[in-house]
Amino acid sequence: MDGITVKNLLNNRPHLFATNPVLSGENGLHRHVKNINVMEVPDVFDWVLKGDLLLTTVYSIRDNPREQELLIPRLRERNIAALGIKTKRYIKKIPQVMLDLSNQLDVPIIELASNISYSQMISEMLEETMSFNTRALVSIQEKIQRITNTISFGGDLLSFLYTVSHALEQDVIFISAKNNSISTNQKAIKITLESIQMNLPLMSAYKMNDATIYYGDGHPFEQSTHIIKIPGKSDSLGYLATWGHESKFTMNVCTILQHTALLLSLQLESDNFIQSTKENQQNQFLYKWFLDEEWDKKDILYEASKLNMTLHNNYIMYFVSQSQLITETNQIILRTQLIQKGILTLFLGKDIAILIPYDYYKKNSKSFFIQLSSLLKNRLKHSNILYGVSTMKEIEEVNVAFIEAKDAVRMGSLLGTSNDIYYYDQLCYYRLLESLSKQDQIKNSLVELIDPLIKYDYKHKSKLIETLFHYFKTNCSIKDTANSLFCHYNSIVYRLDRIQQLLKMDLNNAQVNFQIQAAVRTHYFIMKMRDSK
Repeated sequence: MDGITVKNLLNNRPHLFATNPVLSGENGLHRHVKNINVMEVPDVFDWVLKGDLLLTTVYSIRDNPREQELLIPRLRERNIAALGIKTKRYIKKIPQVMLDLSNQLDVPIIELASNISYSQMISEMLEETMSFNTRALVSIQEKIQRITNTISFGGDLLSFLYTVSHALEQDVIFISAKNNSISTNQKAIKITLESIQMNLPLMSAYKMNDATIYYGDGHPFEQSTHIIKIPGKSDSLGYLATWGHESKFTMNVCTILQHTALLLSLQLESDNFIQSTKENQQNQFLYKWFLDEEWDKKDILYEASKLNMTLHNNYIMYFVSQSQLITETNQIILRTQLIQKGILTLFLGKDIAILIPYDYYKKNSKSFFIQLSSLLKNRLKHSNILYGVSTMKEIEEVNVAFIEAKDAVRMGSLLGTSNDIYYYDQLCYYRLLESLSKQDQIKNSLVELIDPLIKYDYKHKSKLIETLFHYFKTNCSIKDTANSLFCHYNSIVYRLDRIQQLLKMDLNNAQVNFQIQAAVRTHYFIMKMRDSK
């Protein structure tokens, strides 16, 4: 186990130390305390172990400047965690040479509480160290279990890597022996097997059972890195690498990496899992293509060619929003049926992004939607599905098509209509409303027109605004308004008369009707957006 850091021990047991305990060597507070030792003899170095917190009164060297000068370098060679000194008994002030060397070598000198015995200190410090180690073991076990469950429950390679990434709080990449890579960080896909192998000799190595874990800075990720080889039955299956700015070499990380490598080795021996690597590479490509704003056409075509994917010049995007997670089996069935038509599919949790070649869409737009909605409803077994459709976009504008299709679903769902498909180019008016709702001056001017109705509704618990909204929505049909609100025809007539009295306006006047309609729709749209948040 790595043990508790000096800093955490100071924070967790402050009464064992002086008020301002760190006298020097502050940069070494990250060192790990594994054991507690006592020094009251000059030849203590033979008994000091790596990770010791060494407690002392400096009695044995209080009158020996030469030994004082040699103490910190020798303890640094033994790789102790820190030196804890009681200063009130035999020395009142730490020799400056010890403080200077402590700062140079990052060996913390800590001032101990003068009123607490060694026995109590050792007991409490060991208790804190063991408690920390117990918590760390539980945490490691939980992380290893989550990583194992990802495979046990049928997760694919990318899901597996994301679980490892979350457990270690680092980015992760797997590079196969065939130089195929898949990563939680898109920028790392360009890392090659050759670059990994070239840099291994430049890194430090730590042997753990049958595994070797390489670690160092800047090789080849320009950050602190851990690399472990994935063993196969006869030869290496590739490498797993993790990296991050806060990535440090610890036994906890090594333990998780070793288990991860063994799990990956077992799964990579399976043909199905290796096949999923290719599918995950395609998913990563689609994810970047759909969501990345800075990918030009040349790079898109190059990455697609590496995956043997043939692209078209123009596309339409469907964004499918629904209320249930899609099982892996259904994902495979949907993807398989659509890819036969050249249609690309990306699953995003509960949502689906479907990219359709424009030539195919132009010929089959109506029949395609009927087939797609039927296919999804049959597979997902529920009817709460909404579709957003983008305008036509070229290859390098697919990310814009994704935004359009997603916005079409979002705005369409706010309208409260009975539709389940919304076309972005048919929502121009509502895009204008959304824009107006974000401009306070225009929004306030519009809402001022219907302020008497808002106040009346609030005071009398009436529904004049709602009535007016449905009245405009039904093309000013009193009969249809009554039906949509489940009211009597005469009730709607009464409400409309009351509205005109409060506004002091004639709704039959086309110019008035236009202004009031804009104000009501803007107000209603704002309320819907507020409720959706």
